[in-house]
Amino acid sequence: MKDLLNFDKMISPSLIKVIYLIGLVGIGLFGLFGLVTSIAANSMLMVLIYLILVPLAALLWRVAMEQAILFFKMYDELRTISSNQNRSNI
Repeated sequence: MKDLLNFDKMISPSLIKVIYLIGLVGIGLFGLFGLVTSIAANSMLMVLIYLILVPLAALLWRVAMEQAILFFKMYDELRTISSNQNRSNI
């Protein structure tokens, strides 16, 4: 509890995983809705576009979330380096 109150432990990486899943579900629902609408409108071009764009959107969403987690991992590594330097200076 002390780590959370002093901001020594980050909760954002855990939140990013939840946000990723919510976004992935949103992308899936958007794609499903688009496909159903395109099929109902008998537009094979739109079906093809959705079949290409939805996996691409999911991939880009994954890359964006990985970048966010990467920033937190970099922060953790910098803290470790800083604490090791502080110990060696004592």
